[in-house]
Amino acid sequence: RYIAPCSVPLLKDPLGIQNLSDPDPEAAGMNPLVDRFNALSRRHGLPASLPGGTPTTLSAGIVGRARFLKWILRYPEAVHELQKKVTRFILRTAERTVKKYGGGNCSVFCGVPMESNQLISSGMFAEFAKPYIKEIFSFYRSADVKSVVVHLCGDHTANLALWNEIDLPERTVFSIGNEMDLEKTGAAIGSRHILAGNISSALLQQGGKDAVVTEVGRCLLSGMKHPGGFILMPACELPPETPLENLDAVALAVFEKGYF
Repeated sequence: RYIAPCSVPLLKDPLGIQNLSDPDPEAAGMNPLVDRFNALSRRHGLPASLPGGTPTTLSAGIVGRARFLKWILRYPEAVHELQKKVTRFILRTAERTVKKYGGGNCSVFCGVPMESNQLISSGMFAEFAKPYIKEIFSFYRSADVKSVVVHLCGDHTANLALWNEIDLPERTVFSIGNEMDLEKTGAAIGSRHILAGNISSALLQQGGKDAVVTEVGRCLLSGMKHPGGFILMPACELPPETPLENLDAVALAVFEKGYF
């Protein structure tokens, strides 16, 4: 599964967090490239992209994912300090983009890999992740950002109720991986939001045509029950080596089973 790439961790000692300088949002990381992309996107009438990854994912990249998970237990105060710094950077980046293009002309894709219950408990999510995600989306709501996709990468079943405490715009799309159940997720997010998923990405690349048709049928049977609407899509990206025959199988299954 995809988690934002990182090279050598910047920090190995929690005492170093207080000396970690705030990066310039105009020059840091991939922000200059995103700025160029946003300008091109808007020229073609498409939305500008706002920073959508969670603070937890970026914090884990700064210190190393395994180390970050250990620090949650050993150095919780340091984790909160780092989360606050990262949240501040995300908000500064978002404020620049919203000021330039207007919130209504922006969209957010929020990938959520590090908060999976395969890595942290729902209690840890509530303490170390939700407050910062909530702060970011409160800003987006105040800026009138309406186009939001939340991709729950991994098993987030125990966290679902907590997402209802985050101020997301109506018609937010929740896409899920194979580890989660479409009907249970749909019940948790309610009719205000759109459900999306969760064709097995591995099956799309490695399975046969008949298996793909069966898998798509499973998704449609469950997903189309959701009163908020349903988007059929892969569980986690479309593998680049997916055979064309399997894409044809997806289309065939939709034509056969994708209508009431």
